Amino acid sequence: MGDVTAMATFNGKLYVFTRENLYRVNPDAMYIENVMKGVGVLNQNSVVVTDFGMFFCDANNMYHHDGTVPKPIGGTVLYNQNNPEWSIGYKRAVDKALIEGFSPLVENDGANNAVYFIIRGYSEGVSSYNKNSARAYVYDINTGRFDYVSMPPVSVTTIGRDSDTLLFDNYQI
Repeated sequence: MGDVTAMATFNGKLYVFTRENLYRVNPDAMYIENVMKGVGVLNQNSVVVTDFGMFFCDANNMYHHDGTVPKPIGGTVLYNQNNPEWSIGYKRAVDKALIEGFSPLVENDGANNAVYFIIRGYSEGVSSYNKNSARAYVYDINTGRFDYVSMPPVSVTTIGRDSDTLLFDNYQI
């Protein structure tokens, strides 16, 4: 199976992630029901389960698992072809973050029916990299649309008492 990166329970199954593969495990009989090769996660914070499905990301794409099969959803933001001199797409942003030792974070925003795919460090120009910033690719679950949000360098995410999405950058919430 390889080194386990993350685990999540969803739709009555246990999903075990490595960096390269996704295993669906039957928790009652403890056997592997299915293996999806080439789809994984980069760390334990790169997957979130919501009322609308399981969302996760790896270095190649962002995914929505609806209970049947994971579907890639990042097509419109994988590469930025509209204004490449000022902004980079998801794949280049992840590559740059991984070089600096940062992995993406995925968090649910239940109040807005959105999922944040947060990448620390991003480019404001072709050659600039700012590890003291972050970019979130915000996926609207209702419309399937992505928006960009700039933010401080988020280190940890969690859900608060009133279902608020809390982002920590080591100095403030």
